[in-house]
Amino acid sequence: MSYEQKLFFLLVILVVIPCIVLATFSLQAILGQRELIEQKIKESYTALAYSIHKRVFDRVKAKENQVSGILHKQVWLGKEPAIPNLSTPLNDPFFKSVYVVDNEYTILYPKERPHYAVAEVTMLAENYNIFENAHLYEFQKNDFIGAIAEYQKIVAEEKGQKLETLGYALFAIARCQTKTGQTDKAMETYQYLATLFRDRSDPQGIHFLANAKAQIAGIYKMQKDVFAYYQTLLELFAFLFYNEYRLPHALYCYHSQMLTQRLSQMEEDAGLLAEEKGKLLEQRRKIWRDRDIMLAVETALNTTRKYLLPQLKIALEKRNANHGYLDYQIGSQHFLAYYQAIDMGDNNTAYVVYTLDLQYAIDDIILPILQSQGGGKDVWFTVIDREEKAVISVAPAQFFLVVSQSLSPAFPFWQVAVYLKNIRSLDELSRYRSQIYVGGLVVVVVILLIGIYITIATFVHEVKTVRMQSDFLSNISHELKTPLTSIKMFAETLLLERTRNKEEQKECLQIIAAETDRLRRLIDIILEFAKMKQHKKIFQFAPHDLKDLLQETVDYFKTQIPDKDKVVEMTVACEAGLPQVVIDREAMVEAITNLLSNAYKYNDKPHKKIEVSCQKFSANRVVIAVKDNGIGIPKQEQRRIFQKFYRIQNPQARHIEGTGLGLSLVESIVKAHHGKMKVQSKLGVGSEFSIVLPFNRAQA
Repeated sequence: MSYEQKLFFLLVILVVIPCIVLATFSLQAILGQRELIEQKIKESYTALAYSIHKRVFDRVKAKENQVSGILHKQVWLGKEPAIPNLSTPLNDPFFKSVYVVDNEYTILYPKERPHYAVAEVTMLAENYNIFENAHLYEFQKNDFIGAIAEYQKIVAEEKGQKLETLGYALFAIARCQTKTGQTDKAMETYQYLATLFRDRSDPQGIHFLANAKAQIAGIYKMQKDVFAYYQTLLELFAFLFYNEYRLPHALYCYHSQMLTQRLSQMEEDAGLLAEEKGKLLEQRRKIWRDRDIMLAVETALNTTRKYLLPQLKIALEKRNANHGYLDYQIGSQHFLAYYQAIDMGDNNTAYVVYTLDLQYAIDDIILPILQSQGGGKDVWFTVIDREEKAVISVAPAQFFLVVSQSLSPAFPFWQVAVYLKNIRSLDELSRYRSQIYVGGLVVVVVILLIGIYITIATFVHEVKTVRMQSDFLSNISHELKTPLTSIKMFAETLLLERTRNKEEQKECLQIIAAETDRLRRLIDIILEFAKMKQHKKIFQFAPHDLKDLLQETVDYFKTQIPDKDKVVEMTVACEAGLPQVVIDREAMVEAITNLLSNAYKYNDKPHKKIEVSCQKFSANRVVIAVKDNGIGIPKQEQRRIFQKFYRIQNPQARHIEGTGLGLSLVESIVKAHHGKMKVQSKLGVGSEFSIVLPFNRAQA
């Protein structure tokens, strides 16, 4: 076993096998820890979502504490809530409206228009005979004075009369007074009637009061007091709106339509001064605003009764807590309220309920927290509802939900959601992380093995190079000693005058000259190779005709062949019409000479044949080929013969003198010409070396 093989097996045993074992154990450890990795990843992103939840809850809790601080103050005055204190939290946009509910789930605040079981306004049945006589005077005899006298009989018995009977009588008196032109007296009668029924809240009393004010307005109009006329109508309109649910619907519609029609004429009435009209219009706008506010409050109260109070009742029955959050849904829209119990006194409890602005919660509480969270470009934070629909911002298509955290108790219908880019689940994420770890381990192992391979290959290469250099020194020493020995021997022969005649002297001198040329060629090859490897060789490129160059080189090489080998057959064949090629003539001659020398030396045939040819290889390239019928080159060594100091391991070539530099020098010369070398060889048949050159180096 060679030294290189021993070294290789030693490195495999000491380095490669331990690395593979370590990698195997590492892979098993990573795959075995997959569940742990998944759990850790889940905990990591869950903790991230929980931190957002905590920050949101802390912000909401701070607002809740502010409300608690306010409600601990005096919030009840007798049987009425202290509205200014209860309304203080409404200065915060998070709180939209406030309701006060007793323990019977009746809304105490805000107040709404009174509701009564409406009874129809009935006609009188008392003092029927007197009214019949009075009507006879008034409507048949047109005796309004006599009619007033009859009506006065009923008024005279005021203490014993029902208030409704007295009201009908006073109305009749005022009507008759108006018919006789006694408008001032009629005004007094209507005003007295209005005062009489001012504190009545039943439908009958409201009806009398409304009719009285309507008649007063009519008298103002008759007296040309237009300002007082419209002002009275406006007051009557506000009064009727407030008492809408105390009147029969038909009666309310009658008065409302009448007042609306009359008030519509106010802006065009020429009897009003500009200043008076301005005051009346402002008063009308205020009444209309108050009416719209009241209608909105009543709509909200109806919604509260229908949706919010049932949730409050359920919460109190289930949790028995004195504060908490109520979520309710109207259609597909979610709503949220916060309630807190307060003491009404006398062991009675009421509940203050604040509705919350969810849009404000998104824009000013949740969104800033999400934006400040960070997480990188591959993480997306948002808020989703119970159906996993985005509430704030929809995650891009390449992001997928991996973890969500409920925002209870503040926002029980929302969840903080963490999306990851191109990761569909935690399982996929853990698998992805495991793949990364495995891939990283594989890369490390591969790099380690490559490093080991490069180290071994470099070391082996250096060992071989050192060995080839040693062989080279041995060979070159032998190559140099051989001609020197011959020169010394024949020189001594001449000095000692051992030659018999002049012909022997001439033969000795010829041998000395030949061995000197051989020694010179060896030294030139070594020097030329050194220059090439140190990039000190300076080439002189110029256009040359290949046919002439090859013929001259072959002719010169023939002169170097010993006489005994003159039977070597050498031919030159070049394609006609080849253009000149830009080359360094001296270097190219050196390269071709080396190829001819190898073709000659490595040939054991009795009849040696060497064919030199050149022809067009492509549109801008030419090929020079040197073919022989020598011993050939083993296929496995054909890629190594151009290495410096390398000589083929063929037993037939071991006895042939050489330095191992010839082909390496040839390849260096060809590369300097931007060309390339090719070799085709078959063991025992022969070899063909080809030099492919561009016609011009600029075309390479």
